[in-house]
Amino acid sequence: MTEKISDAVASSPEPSVGESKLASGVINTWHLVFFVVAAAAPLTALATNSPIAVAFGGIGAAGAFVVAGIILALFAAGFTAMTMFIRNAGAFYVYISRGLGRHVGMGSAFLAVLSYNSIQISLYGAFAVFAKTTIADFTGVEIPWPVLVLAAVIIVTVLGIRNISVNANVLAVALAAEVAILAIVAVAIVLQGGGPDGLSLEPLSPTELVSSGAGAMFAFTFLSFIGFEATAVFSEEAKDPARTVPRATYIAVAFLALFYAFVVWAVVDGFGAAEAVTVATDDPTNMYFIAAETYVGHWARIAMEVFILTSLLAVLLAFHNAVARYQFSLARERVLPKVFARIHPHHKSPWVSSVFQSVVAVIVVLPFVLLGADPFLDFYVPTTTPGIYGILALQALTAIAVIAFFAKNRRGVDIWRAFIAPAMGAIGLILVTYAAVSNVSVITGRTGVLNLILPGVAVLVFLLGIGLSFYFKSQRPEIYAAFAQVTDSIDAPTSHGSAK
Repeated sequence: MTEKISDAVASSPEPSVGESKLASGVINTWHLVFFVVAAAAPLTALATNSPIAVAFGGIGAAGAFVVAGIILALFAAGFTAMTMFIRNAGAFYVYISRGLGRHVGMGSAFLAVLSYNSIQISLYGAFAVFAKTTIADFTGVEIPWPVLVLAAVIIVTVLGIRNISVNANVLAVALAAEVAILAIVAVAIVLQGGGPDGLSLEPLSPTELVSSGAGAMFAFTFLSFIGFEATAVFSEEAKDPARTVPRATYIAVAFLALFYAFVVWAVVDGFGAAEAVTVATDDPTNMYFIAAETYVGHWARIAMEVFILTSLLAVLLAFHNAVARYQFSLARERVLPKVFARIHPHHKSPWVSSVFQSVVAVIVVLPFVLLGADPFLDFYVPTTTPGIYGILALQALTAIAVIAFFAKNRRGVDIWRAFIAPAMGAIGLILVTYAAVSNVSVITGRTGVLNLILPGVAVLVFLLGIGLSFYFKSQRPEIYAAFAQVTDSIDAPTSHGSAK
């Protein structure tokens, strides 16, 4: 069977270079770091996720970010080791296919497309909410939220079809603004000695990690790292990916974990332990704005209101780019229509896939507009839920796939990166996924059958992808054989364990 598959891969027609080759060598290490951190959107993540983590898990949320960083660093050890041998814009599904087989891989591919679309499209609702409030505060004009969504879609689409390095520069500016305002607020709290209880390291204590709401707390801390795979998604466009991808991944994870932990610790100390939990429970969306105005001044609150919009635009663009490249990769393998593999003649970006993603976003938003739905509670929350579970599941599957990949041939990679670290990361990710499933009502803010339907969508799409793989295997064996094989093997160093 292996020989037949190999023959089919060798004989299957290669996509036209003019249509399906992304621009190569245009992204450096720092571009990749910006994509990952921008996808995480620090201001958006902290202003929305950390108050909920504090409300349900207590002040230990600060320490939970450190734990999340450690688990993801363990995952990254194996993940980046595998990137030295696989270079493909499909990222997770290609890794899963190489480790766990094409059936699971194709299921993962469709789950990835669903998950990134789910999260990206839902964020248009969040953007509309914050934009409407900010514009009204500045001008007194109430702009309907669908108009704001349309404006955001146009901005993202225009940037999405541009050269990827242009995207990186835009993200860098937006990222610098949101990181700066968060750092200013956190440092101001520290310099002023904290709140009524002073400065305390209690929020970072391991004992604060074992509260009754720890499951929800960890679910929301991990949500703040979503977008973690962006380094590998853009490996085809990276300079010297064998070095830039691992380096960028470690820098991004370390920065996010330490920065999140520092800011949450400072804000919690700014309110005081008891008051922090109260504010996070009663007024979560204003927690960071209150801290900014209290410790820095009204200008800081205004700046934060503006920068959360640039933060949301940055994450919208980052996930838009990821969706476009997943669809491009699947079209190049003829699983999706080949039109999605077309590359812009000047910008060398997957422009058809990019435009299509924006069209899908408008189609998804339209029924909610016609029904007069609330853009946050009725649109953002339910639309993002399948994506949350999908990404967590994909990360866990990828960690397991790394182990299986190196079990077949270790390729000179040391035991730590090939087996031990990814195994520890997989265990952590599985536990977090379980915690997220167990706390579905917290994530959705709802009860009843909807809490079965929303995660169930992710499961259904995954199973449909697996079913499609069996169809291709029996009816279109050349497509099945070539699936997840259109990659460029990166020349990993073999001396002195550089691959280690």
